Amino acid sequence: MKKLLLLITFTLSTLATTAHATPCDNLKNVSYAVMQAAQSGMDKQLVINEANKNGIEIEAMINDAFNYPVIRDKAGKEAVKDLFSRLYYVACMSSGTEV
Repeated sequence: MKKLLLLITFTLSTLATTAHATPCDNLKNVSYAVMQAAQSGMDKQLVINEANKNGIEIEAMINDAFNYPVIRDKAGKEAVKDLFSRLYYVACMSSGTEV
């Protein structure tokens, strides 16, 4: 659990410093980490607090991720994380945010 929290903190804190990543790439990475937290059984409020501490307003994304059922098997967890992050990436690309 502590490793996962560190991963989320690292992902959230490096958003502003990732030189080559685009905004949609960053959103994909964050959404993947958020779903990983949800699938690992982390407390939703803890994830929200961590995001807010890093100055990132993603509460809607966090709520979205925590509305998914927790998948038991490893392959299913990976699939839902990939799907969730791709959905956010595609939505970002469709919105014209990509630079």
